[in-house]
Amino acid sequence: MGDSPLDILFVTAPGIVGGLETVVASLATGLARRGHRVTASAAVTQTDQPHVFVDRLRAGGVGVSLPPEPRLAERREIIALAAKAGAGIVHSHGYRSDVLVRSARSAIRRPIVSTVHGFTGTGVKGRFYEWLQLRALRGFDRVIAVSRPLGVLLGKAGIGPGNLHVIPNGFAPAGGTATRAEARKRLIPGSSVSGRLIGWVGRLGPEKGCDMFIEALATIRDAQWTAVIVGAGPERSNLETLARGRGLADRLVWTGSIASAADLFPAFDVFALSSRTEGTPMVVLEAMAAGVPIVATAVGGVPDLLDDGTAGWLVAPGDPVAFGGLVRQALDDGPEVRPRVDRARARVRDVYAVDPWLDRCEEVYRQLLGPRDPRTPRT
Repeated sequence: MGDSPLDILFVTAPGIVGGLETVVASLATGLARRGHRVTASAAVTQTDQPHVFVDRLRAGGVGVSLPPEPRLAERREIIALAAKAGAGIVHSHGYRSDVLVRSARSAIRRPIVSTVHGFTGTGVKGRFYEWLQLRALRGFDRVIAVSRPLGVLLGKAGIGPGNLHVIPNGFAPAGGTATRAEARKRLIPGSSVSGRLIGWVGRLGPEKGCDMFIEALATIRDAQWTAVIVGAGPERSNLETLARGRGLADRLVWTGSIASAADLFPAFDVFALSSRTEGTPMVVLEAMAAGVPIVATAVGGVPDLLDDGTAGWLVAPGDPVAFGGLVRQALDDGPEVRPRVDRARARVRDVYAVDPWLDRCEEVYRQLLGPRDPRTPRT
């Protein structure tokens, strides 16, 4: 939107893979393709090894800085980058970056924007981080929520309606998606999988509810299936113990984290999302685009993605019996499956297209900058 290029500095502390990383990379490279001057401060923990997120940004025309530790040095680096790049907008993603950017607001002297991707809501430590983030967000010029329920939560937390925008994530299907046979071979090397395959992709933490997924599988152990769990995280050992206790150890495949997991969705006959909390999960959009039937918990922005269940199956969180029953229904491939899959694919194309998403983010920036030159610092 508009003709004049913008100067935008993204600030984040990315992992190797994840939904936040996918969104930030898509947004930053998409804006760069439009001719905007885009820079990113990416506080990665291992700067001496290849990093998928950083590599994708650089390949997409985004200048990347890897700020030093400790956080005080990182703060100075962000302030310097904002001045050096002439950034008209500083846009942060994630609680750590939000707190850091808010603390440096007076020195940055540019409008600051945050995209809130969701909250984990688990553990004393997690709730403390959320408290810090929400406190910081009240001092941002604009806050973008990726789903309607998240927008409601942020409004109740004190983000003024004039500063709050609900903009669901855009999504462009990957161009290199593997065939069904190739995807299965990559997921389970050296083994021939001919039966029904249930996929689960995410971080192995409490908020993603992999334990509920395992409990749901235990309710349909009489059916013929193999489940593939793609992801890493602190709960893996406990989850493996749970699977053994439910007699499912020989029916689960643990792959660890896979950087190009979206390419492998054609391997699945059903995709399961068992999260206890979400924003707008990119893995659901990836499954929708791949034409995989989806069973998901009705949390965060998931009902919006699945059109209240008409583009998939929705179940309340914490009900493994109901979850398992819907997985069985999807595996049976009855007459209701194909219409849901077709509707999901159409929604990815028509509702979650990338260009309208970029337009809306640009509009937020331009509203903040007004008619002045975006490279002129605010006092």
